[in-house]
Amino acid sequence: MTTEETTELNDILRAALAWHAAGASLVPVRADGSKAPAVDWKAFQTERADEAQLREWFRDGANYGLGVITGAVSGGLEMLEAEGRAIGVAAELSNHEELGSIWNRLTAGYLEASPGGGVHFIYRIEGMEVPGNTKLAQRFAADEELTSDEVARLARTGVRARRVLIESRGTGGFVVVAPSGGTVHETGRPWINVSANRDGIHPAIITADERELLFGVLRAYDQIPAPEPIPQRPRPPASVGDDLKPGDDFSARASWAEILEPHGWVAVVHLQNRTLWRRPGKRRGVSAVTGGDLGDFMTCWTTSSELPDNTGLSKWRVYAILNHGGDFSAAASALKQQGYGADRPLSRDPLPGYKDFSEFVAPSTQSAEQPATGEASAAEQQLSPGEARERDIERRAEEELRRLEAKERAKRRMLAKQLEGRFDLESVMIDAADLDVIEELPYLVADLLPESATTFLVGESGAGKSFVATAIGLAVATGRMALNRQANRKGRVLYIAGEGQKGLRLRIQSWLSAMNETLEPGALRLVQASPQLVDTAAVEQLRRFVEMHEIDLVIVDTLARSNVGADENSAQDQGVAVAALDRIRSGYEPCTLLAVHHAGKGGQYRGSTALKAAADTMISVTREAPGEPIVVTVVKQKDGEEGVVGLYDLYDAPNAPSAILVSHQAPSHPRGY
Repeated sequence: MTTEETTELNDILRAALAWHAAGASLVPVRADGSKAPAVDWKAFQTERADEAQLREWFRDGANYGLGVITGAVSGGLEMLEAEGRAIGVAAELSNHEELGSIWNRLTAGYLEASPGGGVHFIYRIEGMEVPGNTKLAQRFAADEELTSDEVARLARTGVRARRVLIESRGTGGFVVVAPSGGTVHETGRPWINVSANRDGIHPAIITADERELLFGVLRAYDQIPAPEPIPQRPRPPASVGDDLKPGDDFSARASWAEILEPHGWVAVVHLQNRTLWRRPGKRRGVSAVTGGDLGDFMTCWTTSSELPDNTGLSKWRVYAILNHGGDFSAAASALKQQGYGADRPLSRDPLPGYKDFSEFVAPSTQSAEQPATGEASAAEQQLSPGEARERDIERRAEEELRRLEAKERAKRRMLAKQLEGRFDLESVMIDAADLDVIEELPYLVADLLPESATTFLVGESGAGKSFVATAIGLAVATGRMALNRQANRKGRVLYIAGEGQKGLRLRIQSWLSAMNETLEPGALRLVQASPQLVDTAAVEQLRRFVEMHEIDLVIVDTLARSNVGADENSAQDQGVAVAALDRIRSGYEPCTLLAVHHAGKGGQYRGSTALKAAADTMISVTREAPGEPIVVTVVKQKDGEEGVVGLYDLYDAPNAPSAILVSHQAPSHPRGY
């Protein structure tokens, strides 16, 4: 070992002892570029390693990086990480009176530069429990940053990969710290302590109120446009003709203060082209942002107001919601009376059959036999003025639908053109002698559920398939094992419970009790309904939710409940269902979808073979009789092994309201399964 290596390892031990003296819980980090803990670190999330253990881990000759566990075990530590290109916010924040005090305190505490060019601020929070890891701001990946998989996904779905600009690490997280270096990071570069005071470890301290204000401001630097509300119907034109509509005129002329302040919203911070707002009834923190680099829209982060959250809202839309309960016709009339829009009567004629936005069915596109828009037929010339206006509005709606469809087609063509010439034969071809360099199939649950896959779990009624689905979902949500297979990471799960919601709740409670586990906020969300796969609006809502919250696993329980009216034996009907499932998970590249499906007699899946043909993975759950072991078998696994996964029993845990699934070999020790 060289003197330089010995010095580096001694430096790491000295840093570990300094962090230990500052009250932090520590773990060694692998020196393989993965930045993962080198030990099972769950125990150290609640109890710190002692000094003797640290000296053993980081003795001379050991080859580890240094990791600090954030959260309560380290005295309320939290880490804020900003990508290099996001550090420019510092100048803007430091010049603000209230924010400047917080920001300057953070920069005077523990500060380090990461190998990737980012900055870590590590501090303590007073007055609240440390929340979990939180993404505060993201950006779209540039073309040159896209991996081959991300390029393929962009071409297939039109969804561009994201990169994190600003995020935090809190309860359940950890961070690699200086002076880790060498092969700990894939670049070979080190983490560097750039704190003003490097004599020991001195994290800054901020209050819960200060953190909420700071995080609210940092969210405003998100570069991902908030999605517009899902259109349930084309909006009826505010007036007939090409005149300026009241809503458009209002959006151009009104200020956000005029719209929000009469309803109790308070402007908290003004930062260049952004304003941060606090909702009525809230005493601290930030609830929404207006303006920014992406346009003069409003985005709410709160769910405690009448405004939709995480959605891009125009001034006209906010005005209509706050002043007229979302009645856009009434809002347009009121604005017209205030002098907005063209000086002519407002058309009151709604679209044919219109009752409510959610009840509108878009008219079919114009057939070849119909006259082109603007060319009046002899029959149309005989229409009454009211009928003529109605026909004109209907045509305008059709034109808008065709315009949107054409825009989407143009977007696809442009994307295809951008991707031309990207295929490089040399970069994707390897010699058979080098097959060991091919990356293994990434799994969400080891050797069971691959990432980025549409999978099916099939079983007869009473076989235990919902217990299996629950165990898989909870394992992913907590990062534990399912069916004796380890979840490769702690992820976010969306469980669509179309049937047996009460039983599912009891199974979740029992599993958490038996495993002595808790769920972090957002780790597992339940949908207590069955959105239909033929409902494109519902599918799109789910896709956007998956994208916005980066859901790792979606469970649809059961497929039949979300596919009502479909013919199970029809390849066409089942093909539509599979396409909808693919669409839902396409919002986030690593997301896997697991659909629970009823099996026929003998455990074979019911209906068309289209399901198995489309499945990346199909898992069978069988049981000979009540009380017999539950047999779980992988009957199809693209690029993976098939066969029996294991035998399992339903175990009645003490003081638990429901049974849980455990290994058949050790039902009396559920935590070991």
